[in-house]
Amino acid sequence: MRRYSCFFVAHVYAATVARLAEQGTGGLRESIRHGIRESFGLLIVGMIPIMVLALGVLGLLRQVDAIWIALTIDGILLGVLGWFITAARTPSFWARIGGVILTAGCGALMILLKVLIHH
Repeated sequence: MRRYSCFFVAHVYAATVARLAEQGTGGLRESIRHGIRESFGLLIVGMIPIMVLALGVLGLLRQVDAIWIALTIDGILLGVLGWFITAARTPSFWARIGGVILTAGCGALMILLKVLIHH
């Protein structure tokens, strides 16, 4: 959880600095508010796998099942993210499918590498 909160803070910081770099966008407080608004989805999306993992900790799911379900949900969420990011840039259905495959595939590759490192 600590790493996740550090990632959130880093995301807020980056969005804040990017907002401050834009011309005429307001002061520091407005930039921080913008950074938090931009990063809030990160907290929401992260809570879904965390809740699944909590089911494993509470014994409602086997821990190994909770881990794999959470990883699968992460892959699905990355695919959805890829769809929407690509949709914001192009109306092409096939480009959107490519965005899904690319983002979910990169996430799956990271998961696979992490599994290989820890086993």
